[in-house]
Amino acid sequence: MKLPPRVRVHKFARYYYCAEESRLRIMGVQPFYKEGPLDTRSPIVKGNAMDSWLKERPRDPSELILMSKLNKFAQERGWVQPDEFRGTGTDFYFPRSIEYKAPGSRVYDLPGTEIDSYTATMEIAAHPDDFTVVWRETTVEDAELDMKRVPFTQIVEYKSTEELMDGEYPWFKRSQAEFQLKLYGWVMHPLLKEMGEIMDKQMWLRVYSFNGLLLKSYSVMYPGDEQIEKEIRYIIDVWSGKEDPIIPNEFKCKVCNHSFKLGENPQKEGCRIWASNYTFGIRK
Repeated sequence: MKLPPRVRVHKFARYYYCAEESRLRIMGVQPFYKEGPLDTRSPIVKGNAMDSWLKERPRDPSELILMSKLNKFAQERGWVQPDEFRGTGTDFYFPRSIEYKAPGSRVYDLPGTEIDSYTATMEIAAHPDDFTVVWRETTVEDAELDMKRVPFTQIVEYKSTEELMDGEYPWFKRSQAEFQLKLYGWVMHPLLKEMGEIMDKQMWLRVYSFNGLLLKSYSVMYPGDEQIEKEIRYIIDVWSGKEDPIIPNEFKCKVCNHSFKLGENPQKEGCRIWASNYTFGIRK
């Protein structure tokens, strides 16, 4: 399977819900819904309204300076609303590319010379929900004093829900959101450094009710580029067929949109797990 040259962070994060659904989404398969306007009471509409409301929150001077720099940095490079942008997160995006081994063969200069795999590049596009700034005393190189108060940029991901389950955000949703945050960190780390900013390893997942009440905050630590790149390449291997997907929990298959199941979409591509009657894939 040939993978697209650009994939949004949220489609990578969807892997932690269902590997096959995420594979189909990057191929361009979209869930099918009845035509007509979305119900204003639907979670999608209410969640988008919450995102918009949170983006308009009052900001302190440090955050205003940071957001202005981010906007200018993205605008100067043309990182504004790629085609698949759907309206959540920042109005601009930030890319970072990764090399991976693509299966298949590519013919080189010598006739008949082929290899089993070749190096391909994928751009990963990030739309972080928000950024905040915290000030800390830390050691700074080349500073007149050994200790100095320095601003650190923290990345924030917002999620909204009707209510928590047993006081927690359900793990099948939280695992996606936390990986999404870590991917944002991977994308933003070198860009913030280029801007003269410092990315804090601590990031935040904040879960709100649909009426704006903060229900839960989770601290998420960035594990470093090496660990994230290992996870990215593994997901790419699953998408490209080098690794088998994990079979999801049964409830996910029961609520799965039929456009993903049996190729009821323009791509005529469906879920391999469903088509095999759950004989294909890894059980965990």
